[in-house]
This record gives sequence, structure tokens and C-alpha cells, in this order.
Amino acid sequence: MKKNLNKVPDIFRVKIEGSNSNLFVASTTLEATKSEILSGRYIDLGLSISEQGQLVVIGEVYPVAEKGRYSKRNRDGYFTTRKDLPKISKTFYCGERPIFGDYSKGTFSLNVTKLVYQKDFTPPADLTMSLELIKTYPSNNEENYVFKLSVNNILDKRRDSFYIDLLFCANILQENIFQSDVFESQANSAEYLRTLRIGWELLPFGDADLLDSIFGGSSGGRLTDGQKTTIQERYNYLESLGPIAWIKGVSGMRRYFGAKFADNLVVLENMDYGNAIYIMFDNWEQLSQLSRTELLQRSNKDFERIKHNGTGWRTKLKMIIDSKLSRN
Repeated sequence: MKKNLNKVPDIFRVKIEGSNSNLFVASTTLEATKSEILSGRYIDLGLSISEQGQLVVIGEVYPVAEKGRYSKRNRDGYFTTRKDLPKISKTFYCGERPIFGDYSKGTFSLNVTKLVYQKDFTPPADLTMSLELIKTYPSNNEENYVFKLSVNNILDKRRDSFYIDLLFCANILQENIFQSDVFESQANSAEYLRTLRIGWELLPFGDADLLDSIFGGSSGGRLTDGQKTTIQERYNYLESLGPIAWIKGVSGMRRYFGAKFADNLVVLENMDYGNAIYIMFDNWEQLSQLSRTELLQRSNKDFERIKHNGTGWRTKLKMIIDSKLSRN
């Protein structure tokens, strides 16, 4: 238990230990635009748009095994090598061999006996995921949606296997949408929407902890090589513009980062591949506490939003930063 407890992200442990409830679920919020759903990005979650342009939510889906190790274990089960137990003898069949190297004389079965570690088999958990629409809002001339995505397994913290089971379920979410969180099993939609707010931390310019926390550690997301390359490129570009500090943000298990260029000029990036970059001005500390849902419903005079389309976003970003700094 202690070994598994050490793997639990601090933000999970604080929520669990500070709760009066004993029952929890691995669950998180998912924000998606209509165009993202139309692209097929979330088809494995049962999300699509009908020919009539209506949102279609299947509701319950089976995690695709090819998404990662835990999703595969959920379908197929897995073996655990028991290095804490003595090795045992096991005989391996190595095929038929010719007698004295001459097949005309016949063949014999070659078997080799070796000492091997014992293994335990854990059967498939066969867990499903449920997707529930909890909010819809218009932005940039299209519908935006907020969903609750949960692994259908109510976890009791009084059980010895609680943290083992929680990590298994949370990793399924990580593999499928690169984010995860934990909630009381009876949490309502308002509690999920509140988690869209981000907690920020300022870091000195040049602090190596920023990318380390994004790419690794128990709190890091399961990023693909392509996502890591994209994040590194965006980080390098922001660094070339000469910020005075880095900003690291956390919302559940999602990771954000940004650069501060002045007290009234902050650029914020989302780890989710393909999302927009936000430039916030005088009241950035208040604006950054809003969820994307709330932010996009406000007047944009306090911030600029640039989509990561091609390379043009870099030129536009630099122009905005240069213009703002020249007026300071």
C-alpha cells in the first residue's frame, strides 16, 4: 500500500484525505469544440456529430486497448513477475531437432528446463467509461461542450486496494484523453465545472523544473512524442521572446505553462495538442482563474486568443507582445 501511495499525485491525495466521503471515482472534465468532434478526435469516446449537425453521445464505451498499457490490461488482464518468491523450474519446448544432425535418421523433441520467476495473473477488469454532457456554450461561431468522463468503478478508500485501483482507473483516463482527476462518487456537475479553474505558480526565468514537471514525474501527463515535440517547440519560441518569468499551471492532472513579459502581459499555453494560446493583460491573475468556458463568454478586450494554425500564430503573438511592451 505504501509503495502505491507514493505514486498517487499530491492533488489526488489531498482531495481524498480532505473528504468525508469514502466513495470515489476516477473522473475528469473534457472540453471539446464542435469542429474537434467533427474531426473524429473523440470518436473512441463515443462522440460524434450527426448528418443533421447534432451532437451524438453514446454515453458508455469500452477503453480502446491500443491506447496504452492500462487500457490493454483492462481488456486482456496481465501477469506480474514475483521476484519476491523463489524461482521455479520450467520446461520450454524448443522444437524438433534431427538425430545426430541428420533428418534422415529421424527427429527428437528438444526441451530446455530453466529456473524462472513465478508469475501471478490478474484477470481483465473489463471497466467501461461513461461520458455525460454537463454544459454547452457558444464561442467563435460554433458550439463548445463540457463533458464529465468517468471510469465506471466506484472505489472505497476503506479497502486495502483503494490506491492500486485508483491508479489503474486514472491511468486509463490518462491514456485516452491525457488527463485525469478524482471525485467523490456523488459529486455534482458544479463541482466538475469548478475544476476547470487553474492554479498558477510563478517560476524564475530559466527554471528547468517547468518542462520536467510537464514531461515527467507522477503528476505528468502521458504525452505522445508528437505532443512533447510541439510543447518543446512552443517553449523554445516563448523563451526566444525574452520573458521575465515562467508560469506553471495545474488543473486536476492537466498541465499548462506560460511566460510573463510584464505585470500586465502574460502568455498562457495549454498542454492539449492543437489548442489556442492566450495573451492576457492587466487583470490576468483574475482571468486565468476562469475556466475556458467562462473566459470565452467574456468580452475579449482583456485578452487575445490565437489558434495554433500553421506558423502564423508566432508572428501574430510577437506583434502583440511588441506592441504591448512598447506602450508600457
